[in-house]
Amino acid sequence: MRESDARTLAALRKWSVLLDSAFRVPGTNLTFGLDPILGLIPGIGDLTTPLFAALLLLHAVRLRIPRVVQLRMLINAAIDLAVGVVPLIGDAFDFGWKANVRNLALLERYARPGTKASRGDWLFVLGVITLVILLSGIASPLLAGTRFANVLDVTSGTGFFRINLWESALTMWRDHLLVGVGPDNFLYAYRGFYILPAAWQEPNLSHPHNIVLDFATRLGTLGLLVGIGLTVGIILCAKRVLSVTPGAMIPPSLRPLAIGLAGLFVDMVAHGMVDNGLFLVDLAFVFMLACGLLVQVAYYDITGEKLSPNSNKI
Repeated sequence: MRESDARTLAALRKWSVLLDSAFRVPGTNLTFGLDPILGLIPGIGDLTTPLFAALLLLHAVRLRIPRVVQLRMLINAAIDLAVGVVPLIGDAFDFGWKANVRNLALLERYARPGTKASRGDWLFVLGVITLVILLSGIASPLLAGTRFANVLDVTSGTGFFRINLWESALTMWRDHLLVGVGPDNFLYAYRGFYILPAAWQEPNLSHPHNIVLDFATRLGTLGLLVGIGLTVGIILCAKRVLSVTPGAMIPPSLRPLAIGLAGLFVDMVAHGMVDNGLFLVDLAFVFMLACGLLVQVAYYDITGEKLSPNSNKI
């Protein structure tokens, strides 16, 4: 690598840290930078990541890193931009996604001439492209006659009612912004005040069919922040139990359990995007039981010794 390219990488690294991980939340391993703070500024804040992402991509082109890696960097920045425009949720998303750090890591990994793209790069890009194709409707002719044919149709059927329901739920959240309508009051609020005329055929809905809106409408913004914190904690524990580094490896006998618990949380969140994911007695029981098991697994080291969250071995 030329000396000028090395200096550019060093400068980009400093800016990446400043934007994504310059500060640490006291008492935790959570870091954040100026990006979520600047994101609070309407208009200007949301341009920070795209501009820096463009600089990283330009340097990636100069270094001639593999095209699929360049596309992965572009997708990382696009995801950050797309979610970042959503109020509050986008700012919380910046804590975990950190597109600048991800793209810089890719840039540094492939900066050496001749380095080939990994299988993970191809799988990531192909997975995102497949998802975009499905969401765009291009694949609709291939799904004709199957149960998935109308899954993305928002003009009639289930999709239409979900869109109207989510619009009502957003209005309910805005009207009860701080603490929500209460843990078991969604049905009464929705049926009595917030149901839209177009959705009159389904008045008896006890939840908004979306886990984010479920937290927001039942518990308000404060509850939503608690839910986000809980999710971050789960991700950190899952990251630890699935790590393959020697210092963080759990006993082999617990690894199948760890993988199963991680898959359970992914399934609950995915299902919660379109249906109830937590606020039912049986779902809540399974969720909290899984949380307890995950924490227990996360704080055992390779010797089987139980560790505390503040242990130096973590």
